[in-house]
Amino acid sequence: MWRAGPERLTVLGSSSQETAHRGFRLTRGHGGAVESCILGTRPVHIDYWSLDAGDPVRVRAEPFGYRCAVAAPVVLGGRSWGALHVVTRRHGVLSQASAERLADFAGLAAPSLGYAECCVLLEQRAAEHEAIARLSTLLAGAAQPEEIFSALAREVACLVGLEIGAVGRFTTDAAELLASWIAPATEIDARQDLRRVPLADDTVFSRVARSGEPARVDDYASLDGEVARAVTRIPIRSSVAAPIVVDGSLWGAVVATSPRPHAVPDDAEERLTRLGEIVGLAIASAEHRASLEHQAATDALTGLANRRSFQERLEEELARARRHGRRLSVAILDIDHFKRVNDRHGHPTGDAVLREVAKRLAEEARPGDLVARIGGEEFAWILPDTTEASAWHALERIRVAIFARPVGERLTVTASAGVADSLAASDADALLALADAALYRAKAGGRNQSVRHTQSSPDGEGDGPVTGVREATLTPLRALAHSVESVDPPSRGHSERVADLSVRLATGLGWPVHETILLREAALLHDIGQIAAPSGAVERQPTARWAVLGSQILARALLPEQLAWIRSRPERFDGSGGPEQLRGHAIPQGARILAVADTFDCLCAGIGGAPMPPSAALASCVGIAGSSLCPDVVAVLTRLDASGALAGGGQTH
Repeated sequence: MWRAGPERLTVLGSSSQETAHRGFRLTRGHGGAVESCILGTRPVHIDYWSLDAGDPVRVRAEPFGYRCAVAAPVVLGGRSWGALHVVTRRHGVLSQASAERLADFAGLAAPSLGYAECCVLLEQRAAEHEAIARLSTLLAGAAQPEEIFSALAREVACLVGLEIGAVGRFTTDAAELLASWIAPATEIDARQDLRRVPLADDTVFSRVARSGEPARVDDYASLDGEVARAVTRIPIRSSVAAPIVVDGSLWGAVVATSPRPHAVPDDAEERLTRLGEIVGLAIASAEHRASLEHQAATDALTGLANRRSFQERLEEELARARRHGRRLSVAILDIDHFKRVNDRHGHPTGDAVLREVAKRLAEEARPGDLVARIGGEEFAWILPDTTEASAWHALERIRVAIFARPVGERLTVTASAGVADSLAASDADALLALADAALYRAKAGGRNQSVRHTQSSPDGEGDGPVTGVREATLTPLRALAHSVESVDPPSRGHSERVADLSVRLATGLGWPVHETILLREAALLHDIGQIAAPSGAVERQPTARWAVLGSQILARALLPEQLAWIRSRPERFDGSGGPEQLRGHAIPQGARILAVADTFDCLCAGIGGAPMPPSAALASCVGIAGSSLCPDVVAVLTRLDASGALAGGGQTH
């Protein structure tokens, strides 16, 4: 018994395995008894041996030894539903009269077949509705995507009666399997990994991706290509797929497969298409809901989390840290003098600064951290499993990254930050307050620095330095350095400017962040030895005497390499000056960077002479490159000028 479809004829049942078995298909238009009786809606008798030797119908029958056949149409509702077909290897057994008798039987069987088909159709519709109801329940319950797609894969397979179901999402060149389901007792080779199916090969995925229409493969063994061969090794022999369309765009496909060839039911494409339409609507709804939730939790300008989502996450992370006996740190970072940026450059520039700072913060954050914008120019950072000391080091890296590179072409900004960890706080609000208090101390201490809530930590990691010296030592040393600058108006802010320019020069030379931080710390205090200069006298050119004195004053506060940079700052590149008469690259590179930054700012600010515009100061530095200054560092200074980063030299931020 054959069922006629628009494109194929399918065997629904057979009394002999020698003939076409159940599920066997032929493409329409092949000729033969079945095709002829369906097209003509009349019984047909064919004697294969009476046909010409090259006739396609006889050629197909000869390998089986068939001599003759009869076929009669099954007509339901005035249309050809299918056909009854009888073939034999015996000559003369079947005749046109046999075909007429078969037609009479087909007429008697037609009502029963129609009733059976209606029952099957009702069962199928009921199964579809139940599957949709189960999926709708998952969606309404806000289940996770993994759970939804796994359930969908199972429903797809069960809906068409096959052993394997899958859901795939299309990318540019492949279908990524989001979930799959395999019926119990189905033998599958797990070593064959097909979680990513290339669309270049011929598969049901590629057919759907190309056409946007449902597709089937009745036997992968009949196809060529690497994926087809891999599929048959699993083994998968037949598949059917239907598209998932989301908001008018092809999103992916639902797929049902079987280890058996020709196992896909005739109406599988139609049934999966209906399910795919419902799935597309559900995915669109879920993505829309997720988009709304993301918008509600995200700062529109920077794309970071907003204050509400930050607060919720902080409470969750703090509770988790307490349950597992772990540390949690929170940092707050604020852009210095941000109102000046808006007043001088306009709010669009201010927005650009906020976006760039947010970007640099997000780049520094680890997976599992959360960075949020919690105020106008204020950002917060949750660092799970992180001590206060480690969080401080991360803050210093990002603080240096913020002011080391201009925002846009010319604008340089700085930031202050404070950090605290969960050992010092009873709840989320208290922890945030401690970090905020540390931020306030950073602002009060001169800005552009990071401050820890505690001076010492219970884990023995020691004091948290703010600018290279321990916090307890910082204030008097900074005050001493500022007192040196205060005697001469052009010198005010000189150390800060030298420190900032040193960082940019070191960054241009490829210094790692942690060494760049140490260099900035040394630059902030590099002039402290001038306390020995006569009252009211400020020297443009440093002397070996005050450089050595400065390194001695700072001996217990800075690291040895920082002291060497300050002590060797007066050394000339040609070896003709300095406390140790060092020459060329024998001078520590940090000292060579300090020399260029110090000389350039002294020329711009008019320290010890008339002030120069940045272009003239640069030309002067280029003129003494190779004698007083290191040519490599001066070359970086020239590149900074070309990018506009030196505009406004000698001016405070």
